[in-house]
Amino acid sequence: MIPAVDSAKKTYTVNQYNPPSSGDISGNNNIAKGKALFMGKCASCHSIFKNSTGPSLIGFEERGPWTDRKSIYAWIRNPSAFMKINKYARDLRDQYGGTMMTAFPDITDEEIDAICAYINGYGQLQKSMPTALY
Repeated sequence: MIPAVDSAKKTYTVNQYNPPSSGDISGNNNIAKGKALFMGKCASCHSIFKNSTGPSLIGFEERGPWTDRKSIYAWIRNPSAFMKINKYARDLRDQYGGTMMTAFPDITDEEIDAICAYINGYGQLQKSMPTALY
């Protein structure tokens, strides 16, 4: 399971396609819900640790407007409208070749919070590892 430890090399690996479940990081049930939502809505374009069709999501709440959770809610529900008022979001779109994130207008704040908890749980896991191979 994750994290896998190679005791001979004292390294840890994390499988980005099978991220931790609720008990693997903090025991928070929200993380398990966030994992299911992430896999269903986000994983086709985003990886946690590396750029893909969209940017890597590890540490995303420390970048641009995402330090404000209300901006995250607005972005996820209507990226096109958010881009009109936010230069960072426009620059991000341009950086990824004009690719526009899919809108999820019916997602709730609680569901977005669960996805954030899941992504942040991975961030906590990464910080706790002395050497990580992703």
